[in-house]
Amino acid sequence: MQVVNNNLTVDLTTAFGPDNQPYFGGQPGVNSVNVDPGGSAATAWPQCIFNNFGFGNPAPTTLMGKLQAVFNAHSANHCGNAQANTGFMQALIAQPQAIISHGSYMYAPTGNRVVQFKVTVDPVSGLSQYRFRSYATGFSSVAGLGVADDLNSLMVYTSTLGLDTFVTKLPLCEDM
Repeated sequence: MQVVNNNLTVDLTTAFGPDNQPYFGGQPGVNSVNVDPGGSAATAWPQCIFNNFGFGNPAPTTLMGKLQAVFNAHSANHCGNAQANTGFMQALIAQPQAIISHGSYMYAPTGNRVVQFKVTVDPVSGLSQYRFRSYATGFSSVAGLGVADDLNSLMVYTSTLGLDTFVTKLPLCEDM
């Protein structure tokens, strides 16, 4: 059952971030449920799933009970269209081939660089907050990302015109 439209022309990757929010990457960029995801508004994730859903009497009182009722009724698309995420827009992330999450961090490639995001949740508003930095540059075309915890490394998969594939192992520096 579809609960949100990623609102992308081309969908290349989907990931849940450290803030428990869904992120959709592709053309043109990275979208999330709301420009600033999180919070307690009816349009925020996950409460948007049961927004405007008519619960019977007695209405479920727990999040899981509400979600189960919506899914049992096959009541789709309450979250509407995802929107361009403000944190990823500020970092100029365009058409990422991959987005991954590791601990409190997310990684996304754009052009010839990989950007690292520290994602936190504001304790008052519940909205996601982003700090970012260029993590590595000089790649021809990033095709994928991964983390090797046993090697304490970020793995960057690149390809040259789709013919040769290379893996670059970078130290995992999560110190923002």
